[in-house]
Amino acid sequence: MPTLAWACSLLAVCPLHAFGQAKVGKQQDDQKLGRAWTKSCERVRDGDPWTEIADELEELLSTAHESRTHGMLRQHLDSLRAAEQQAPLLPDDRPEATPEVLVALLLKSRLNELQRDRGNLISAPLHRMPRTLTRSRAMHWDFIRDRPDIDFDDPAIRIVKRGRAMIPALIYALDDQTATRCTFILANSTQSSMVFRRSDLALALIEAITRCKFYKAQRGKWFSQYDEAFRTETIATVEKWWQITKDSSPLEARSHLIAEVDYDLARTMIELLVFDGEESRAIAHMKSFLLTTEGKTYLQIATRLAELGDAEGITKIAERLRTAKTIHVDAAGALVAFGGRREYKILRGIIEDDLARHDAGSKSPATVILQAIAKNKNRRMAIPLLALALNPEDDIAMSGQTAHVGQTSPAETRADFAAKLLQELTRRNFRFDPATERPLRQKAIERMRDWWQHEGEGLYGYHSAAIRRGGGIR
Repeated sequence: MPTLAWACSLLAVCPLHAFGQAKVGKQQDDQKLGRAWTKSCERVRDGDPWTEIADELEELLSTAHESRTHGMLRQHLDSLRAAEQQAPLLPDDRPEATPEVLVALLLKSRLNELQRDRGNLISAPLHRMPRTLTRSRAMHWDFIRDRPDIDFDDPAIRIVKRGRAMIPALIYALDDQTATRCTFILANSTQSSMVFRRSDLALALIEAITRCKFYKAQRGKWFSQYDEAFRTETIATVEKWWQITKDSSPLEARSHLIAEVDYDLARTMIELLVFDGEESRAIAHMKSFLLTTEGKTYLQIATRLAELGDAEGITKIAERLRTAKTIHVDAAGALVAFGGRREYKILRGIIEDDLARHDAGSKSPATVILQAIAKNKNRRMAIPLLALALNPEDDIAMSGQTAHVGQTSPAETRADFAAKLLQELTRRNFRFDPATERPLRQKAIERMRDWWQHEGEGLYGYHSAAIRRGGGIR
C-alpha cells in the first residue's frame, strides 16, 4: 500500500509534468504556425485562390494554442479575408484607369517579381542603387520604373509613373490592411515571410513619388505591422504635409517636411537632395541641424558639410575645443581631415598645452590628435603638429603608460609615433626605425629636430612663404 509521503510526492510532480507538457505543446504549435505562415505567403505569391489559402489557415488556428504567433497569424488571416471579399469586385484594369482604380488594383500587384532584393522597394523606398549595378545614378524605384524589360501592367509601376497625381488616392489607402499578391520570402533567412498589405504599398509609393520619408522604419518590420496608434500618427503626418504642400513644387514640398522632422528622419531626404544634384539646398538643411538643443555641434553633420565643401561645422568644433580639456578622436579626425589654417593652429595650441603638462593618459589630447593624423596621412598640413611632438626624452607611450628609466624595449612613445608619421609625410629618410631600441630611435628623432630647425620649418612651418608649395599650414 503506497505511503503518505509517496502520495504527496506524486501530487507535487504531476502539476509540473503537466506544465512541461503544455509548454512543449505550445512550442510545437508555434513551429507549426510558423511553417503555415510561410506556406501561406508562398501560396499568395503563386496566385492560389484567396478562399483556399484563408480556409486552410483558419482551420489550423482553430486548434492551436494562443500565442504571439497565433495573434499575428490571425491578423494575417483577416487581411486574406479582406482580399477574398474584394477580389471579385475589382474594377476593370484599363489604360485610362483613375487613381482610385489603380490603388484598388494594388491587390493584384506582384512587385516582388521585379527585383532580386524584394524588401527595399517597400521598406526603404528612398534606397539608392549602387553605381556598379546600374552604371548610372538612380534611386531604386526610378531604376525599376525605367527598366526597358519591366512589366508595365503592374499597378504599382503604373502608379509611380503617374507621380503626384496619385497622392490623394494613396493617402486614402494608408489604413487599408487588405492583403496583396506582393510578398517577401527569403530562403534560409531568420526574417519572417510577409504578405504586404495595400497600406504597405501605398506608403512606399507615396515616399517613392515624393522622395520624402514619413516614419523611421525598424529593420524587418513593415508599416502594416506597427500598432494602430503609430500608424494613425504617421497617416496624420502625411495628410497634414500634403494639405500644406500639394500646390508647392516637389522640391519645396520636400524641404517643408525636412524642416518639420528631426535629423534622424531628415538625413535620408537630405542625402537624396545631394544625390539629385541639389547640394546647396542640402547644405542649407544640414546647417539648420548643426547645433543641438544644448548648443553643441553635431560632429556627424559637421563632417558631412565639410565633405560637401562647407567648413562652418568644422569651424564651430574647433572653436569649442579651444577651452576643452579633452578631445574625442572623431572630433580630432574631423579637424585633421577637413581643417584649414585656423583649425590647425587650434590643434597646435592643444598639443603644446598637453605636452607641457606631460599627461600620460592614453586619451590625452596630444595622443588623440596624433592618432587622428595617422588616420589622415594625406594631410601634409599636419607636419608642423608632428614636429611639436619630436621630443627624444618623451617617455610616454602611445598606450598611455610611462616608460621606465633606462628602458630599451621598442615600446612606441608619442615622439616615436610622430617621427614615424613625419617620415612618411615628408617622404624623407631620417633612418628612423620604430622596431629598433630606444637609444637608436632617439638619435633619429634628434636628426629630425635638426632638419626641422634648419630646413623643415621653412618648407612646412606656419610663417613660411614656401608653404603654399610645400603643403604646410597656410
